[in-house]
Amino acid sequence: MENEKSMEAKLNEAQKREADKKLEIKRTVLFVLFVFVVTYGTEIFMVMPLVGSADTDQAMAAQTILSSVMFIPTFGAILIRWITKERLTVTNLMLSLKIKENLKYYGLAWLGTAGVFFFLPFIRRHFSYSFITLETKNKKLSILGYSEISKNIFSR
Repeated sequence: MENEKSMEAKLNEAQKREADKKLEIKRTVLFVLFVFVVTYGTEIFMVMPLVGSADTDQAMAAQTILSSVMFIPTFGAILIRWITKERLTVTNLMLSLKIKENLKYYGLAWLGTAGVFFFLPFIRRHFSYSFITLETKNKKLSILGYSEISKNIFSR
């Protein structure tokens, strides 16, 4: 009798986990679709027409819209949770760092970022960007920024 109850409990638990997994996949797909559609729609239909304008008010509007696009994932997460009727509780809103389990990833993120910012000036000083230029009708444009090499390219 007890063995049947434990088997039934395990089966119910497995079914619940499968249903939770399907719901998480549904939430993730809805979130990604919402964020990409709204972000690209905003960029293409609202920002692009304003960016090339010589009018300063339109340029400011484009800049404001562009900076507000960063909030779309936040609104998407809240909206998808509301649509799928997920309750917003303290436990599902908390970020669990699990530092001991993921120490190598945190270390790589910290040291990798520090390494990039430390070595970037040295690399930039000794690296030629001449192969990374866009050439238009009478202009050459450096993709990676305005450096000493870019000055030489533009002065030619």
